[in-house]
Formats: sequence, C-alpha cells, structure tokens
Amino acid sequence: MGWLLPAPLRAQEIVFGKVMDNTTRLPLLGATVINRSTGEGTLTDSTGAYRIHARLHDWIVFSYIGYAPDSIQIRVMGVNGAIVNVFLRPTGYLLNEIQIQSRRIDYYRDSMERRELYGFALGQEKTHGLGAVAHPISGLFDALSKRQKQIWHFQKIEQQFEQQQYIASRIKVSLVEQLTGLHGDTLKLFLENYYHPDYEWVRFASDYDLYADILKASRQFKAILPTYPPLHDSLFLHAIDDTLIHPKVQQP
Repeated sequence: MGWLLPAPLRAQEIVFGKVMDNTTRLPLLGATVINRSTGEGTLTDSTGAYRIHARLHDWIVFSYIGYAPDSIQIRVMGVNGAIVNVFLRPTGYLLNEIQIQSRRIDYYRDSMERRELYGFALGQEKTHGLGAVAHPISGLFDALSKRQKQIWHFQKIEQQFEQQQYIASRIKVSLVEQLTGLHGDTLKLFLENYYHPDYEWVRFASDYDLYADILKASRQFKAILPTYPPLHDSLFLHAIDDTLIHPKVQQP
C-alpha cells in the first residue's frame, strides 16, 4: 500500500498590483499592462489595480497616455504570485499655463499651426466635372491651371504628412522599445522598413489593440530579421524622434 504524499507547493503564475501617477500617487484608470513575453494584456480598473498571467523572467510593460512607459522583468515569484506596483512618470507639466513636453509630438497643436500657415492652399476644393464648366472664365481656368494643380498636389502631400504625424504621435519609439525589446538599428529597421500600420486603423484602435498589434508584428519581424533588407532614411522616424536617426554627440 503506497503513501499519498503532499505535492510540493508551486508558485502561482500571476502578477498583480497597481499603476499610479509618480507625482500625485493617484491611481491610473485604464492603463495598459502587457506581458511582452506572452502577448497577454489587460487594463487597470478605477483603483489602478491589475492582474495578469506571467512567469519568472517575463517582461511586463506598463503604459498610459501622457506618461512615459515602463517595463519590469519578473525576477521573484512567490506562492501567491508577485506583487508589482508601478509609478508612471508624466511626460509633460503645466508651468505658467505653458505645456512643456518631454520630446513628445503634440500632433494636434502642430496640425492646427500648419493649417493656419497653409490655410489658403488647404482650403481649396478640387474642381472637376460639371463644376468646372459652371464658370467658364474662372472655374475652368483654375481647374486647368498649373497653379491649381500645384495646390492639389500640395494638399495630397500635406494630408500624407498629417497622417504620418498622427501615427507617430501614437507609436512612440520609447514605447515600441519597451514592448518589443528591440534596440538601436534593429528597432529602427522594424519601425522604418517593416511596421507600417494603416492610418484609419491606428485612428480608431484602442491603446490595447495597438500595443498588441505592435507586439505581434515584432515577433513576425524577429523571425525574418536575418533575411531583411538594409535600412533607408524615413520621414516616419524623423517624425517620431529625430535623435534616433541623428543622435547628438555630447561634447567632452
């Protein structure tokens, strides 16, 4: 007759805790928490609390709009899991009613300033079909003139630029680095030559969906990295962070 021995205690593969503001110590509702190692993700509740499955040595990434992302590797796992409380640092502070931003693209302000600067050209409507014939002296001439064509071409370029700026405002280099574990030239190669999400999708995607898509794409990228073509310069990366392409050299 054999003896039934108790099974050894095994640590639960759960990480839980709270995400809070580093300055006010207040909880952050809706902060994104993603296990970079498994792709699983969740959001914090109204108290800033979260729970997510994780194993030893997994990387957990914490992010919230207007805050610098942070990542932590799970190095200790107790019987009841691991407690990880995170304090995210705001990226901008309101001083004398002026928003001071930490190398963060203010897409909306930039967009309004550009529209004020190029208001005339951006406000022109393209004339075609019957509309071009309705005013034979002015309308048809404008529609066929070189100047009008230049304006239409400028409108198209400006629209593409604004779309790139918007995508860059949501896909920040620091966040992608935390999510994917990519660095340096490999990170640049991923953002410049591989990951090109559609503007309309980025526009309506939640932070969670966007981060999960970045993580999925990075895994596919890593699988084909040895065969990938070399780098070339890109407006997209310039828009995200010019220091990534042209790092400033500190003077001795």
